[in-house]
Amino acid sequence: MRRMLRKQLGELGDAEIPTYFPEHHLSHAASAFYPSPFEEAAIVTIDGVGEWATTTIGRGRGKDIEILEELHFPHSIDCFTLPLLSIRDSLLTAASTN
Repeated sequence: MRRMLRKQLGELGDAEIPTYFPEHHLSHAASAFYPSPFEEAAIVTIDGVGEWATTTIGRGRGKDIEILEELHFPHSIDCFTLPLLSIRDSLLTAASTN
């Protein structure tokens, strides 16, 4: 994927364009922390699977984000709740058509 992206960017012109590939949960943490009004905050991300991490606990301080703990696949609250939500949605759909 990285090689393909660099190749495609090179075909657009400048092959020396710097590219960064942040970790999935770090991106989630950054999108919540950086626009927040807080100078320091605890950051928790919960997702199905982003790369291998499913849940992270971190700390945002100033311009830095530090991931302190990770929970890895297959251990995920999402892997537990998604099937339950699917059953709930099916029951709600069935109830609304009767």
